Amino acid sequence: MSTTAELEDRIKELETKVDDLTKEVMEGKVDSLRARLDELEVQMNLGGKDVRDQIAPLLDQFGGRITEIRGMADVAAGQAGDALTGLADNLRSAAGDLRTRMDQAATRFRPGGGSEG
Repeated sequence: MSTTAELEDRIKELETKVDDLTKEVMEGKVDSLRARLDELEVQMNLGGKDVRDQIAPLLDQFGGRITEIRGMADVAAGQAGDALTGLADNLRSAAGDLRTRMDQAATRFRPGGGSEG
């Protein structure tokens, strides 16, 4: 059976993995959006002035959305970390409760420990 310290270490490892995976996923999405933005800019540059005038505001808005999404990704990663921290706290508490109950049971069933059989 794992000790509380081993469980805490494992929880920390999992928290780190979740943070890393969340960042990778969000960075991949942002990179994809950035590539699409670059593609649209190339198309705009190849088009005439009328097309550029129509597309330029959209590209600016798109770039702003990418920045907003990156900020949301950072918040989501923090929230995932907070959720794992809460889970870790609950697991620590449960492990402490289990240890207390096992100690009580061991005392109770030890010869002379209060078990009347």
